[in-house]
Amino acid sequence: MMGLESAIRSNAWVYNGLFVLLIIFFAYFYTSLTFRPDDVADNIKKQGGYIPGIRPGKQTAEYIERTLNRLTFGGGVYLATILRDSVGDGVADERALLLRWNGPAHCRRCRARHGSAD
Repeated sequence: MMGLESAIRSNAWVYNGLFVLLIIFFAYFYTSLTFRPDDVADNIKKQGGYIPGIRPGKQTAEYIERTLNRLTFGGGVYLATILRDSVGDGVADERALLLRWNGPAHCRRCRARHGSAD
């Protein structure tokens, strides 16, 4: 059981990889539920619009879907990077919060724990 516990700590590569993959998966999942390229292509065609260089109809839907997949992947990786950086190391974050909220002079226990001199 100790191996699993150490594998899912926030600084382990298994945790980081799983974190990024789940964010990208859910980005694709949410996008597929909320955005329909066929409907968008039909609406563009009905309103007399077009994408230059792309035929209206099925080719437009394929182009929109291909572009959407690229944007979703890039956005998912970007979001995962931002969220992963914000999770960070718990000890360093705790110390930064203590210093920000209470200044360097806090209680004796905290100064001793974080290495500040009396």
